[in-house]
Amino acid sequence: MSSPTAPVTPASSSVVVDARPRQSLRHQDQASAEVKKEARVIARVKELKGRFLWAGGEAGQSGSCSGLRALAKPSQQEPQGPKPHWGYVLEEMGWMANIFQVREARNIVLR
Repeated sequence: MSSPTAPVTPASSSVVVDARPRQSLRHQDQASAEVKKEARVIARVKELKGRFLWAGGEAGQSGSCSGLRALAKPSQQEPQGPKPHWGYVLEEMGWMANIFQVREARNIVLR
C-alpha cells in the first residue's frame, strides 16, 4: 500500500549560488582600489627619492611633506614698499579680534 520513498530534495539544492551579499563585493572593489592607489603613491615617492626631491621619512609617516620643505631654499626678505589696501584690512582685522577677545573675557567675568 504505501511504499517507502526516498526523501524528496529540491532541485535547487544542486545549484551552487554565490551567497555573498553585494556589499562584500563592493567592499572588495573598494579595497582593491585602495591597494592600487597606495601602490601608485609608493611608486611616486620612490620616483621623487630617486630625483632627490623627497627627504622625508618612509611613505605613510606623518610629516613626510617636511622633506620637500627641507630642500627648499630659504626665502629672501621681499623689499618693503607701500602697504596695499589689503594690508590695512588685515591689520584692522587683527585689532578687532583683540577687542572682541577682551570684550568676551570681560562678559564672562561679569556673568
